[in-house]
Amino acid sequence: MKTTPVAFVLALCLAVSMSGQTPTGTVQGTVTDSTGAVIPGARIVITNIHTNEAKELRTGPSGRYVQPFLLPGTYTVLAEQNGFRPQRQENVKLNVGQNRSVDLTLEVGAVTQEIQVSGAPPPLDVNTSSIGQVIENKRIMDLPLNGRSVFALANLTPGVNPTGGGATPHMGGSRNAISELQIDGVTNIAPENNVGINQRVYEPQVDSVEEFNVQVNALSAEYGRFGGGVINVATKSGANAVHGTAYDFLRNSQLDANNFFANRAGRGKGSFKRNQWGGTIGGPIVVPGVYDGRDKSFFFVGFEATNSRSQSVFTGTVPPPEWRTGDFSNLRTSGGSAITIYDPLTVREDPANPGRFIRNPFSGNRLPANRLTPVAVNAMKFYPASNVTPTNPYT
Repeated sequence: MKTTPVAFVLALCLAVSMSGQTPTGTVQGTVTDSTGAVIPGARIVITNIHTNEAKELRTGPSGRYVQPFLLPGTYTVLAEQNGFRPQRQENVKLNVGQNRSVDLTLEVGAVTQEIQVSGAPPPLDVNTSSIGQVIENKRIMDLPLNGRSVFALANLTPGVNPTGGGATPHMGGSRNAISELQIDGVTNIAPENNVGINQRVYEPQVDSVEEFNVQVNALSAEYGRFGGGVINVATKSGANAVHGTAYDFLRNSQLDANNFFANRAGRGKGSFKRNQWGGTIGGPIVVPGVYDGRDKSFFFVGFEATNSRSQSVFTGTVPPPEWRTGDFSNLRTSGGSAITIYDPLTVREDPANPGRFIRNPFSGNRLPANRLTPVAVNAMKFYPASNVTPTNPYT
């Protein structure tokens, strides 16, 4: 069956929309007139300034409106009703998981007049009792991150303890096993038999994270199954303007000081080199002459790779020279007792004890040269010679 370009684009858009279970925020408020009376049926338009996507709704009988499922970003909120001058609130910053109140007051006047408020409304979230913090994009991009793990920034939130080594830190005084970490609304914690230490499934690329929210207690009902805290990550999406990044974060031992203890012991620096490189790009989905996704459909792609090279110290046991030729005359236990090696080809029934078997020991615990297999002889060539005095002289 032949697939047309239009069908392909529509399928792509459908796939993007179906997979986009993104954590969102809510804008709500009340529309009143100058006397404080509520205005039912007022038209509300909430527009994302980066994508021009708009949500339209009406106030209810009590003059209230509620618009959930908004992506994190900056919005304008417009309220209008016949007989009143429209009012537009600019610069409404909505963070991930936030429930933001934007109340609007309409004044009697001609609809051709409009009141525009350009200042940002107070960011205080009065609709939830949750205590936490939003780690916004500026801090994610500007603060140094050793190893490029964005979740290290969760430690900036009061009540978060980075110890534990699990998928989440200890939050609000709880074990990490009863906390949650979500990326775009989907859990990022792998199930474990050890319920005390969970593991992360995926470490998101720093440049692909828009922001994340850390809540440490008094969680809302949607997180009622967690007793500690919740880290909710929102990844970036495309906008009407094409934008992207390219980077290479370098660590090189040539730029580092020697380890304190290695320096005290007179040892030099070990070699360490790490490059974390990649990039991102996002924008509208546009197929010239076929489809223009501005204000409607967007894409965002990110890639990161890590190349790490380092020296490490390894201590192992290698056969001493005499053992390599089959001479085990000095083979002892750790306590110094002699160990006897028996010839497996001399197994026979013990005449004095029918049903039991005996063997002859190798003379002097030395294996004859003709009894050494070629495989073992050749394998010995690949063992390095010892360069450290053994701590136990018997093994």
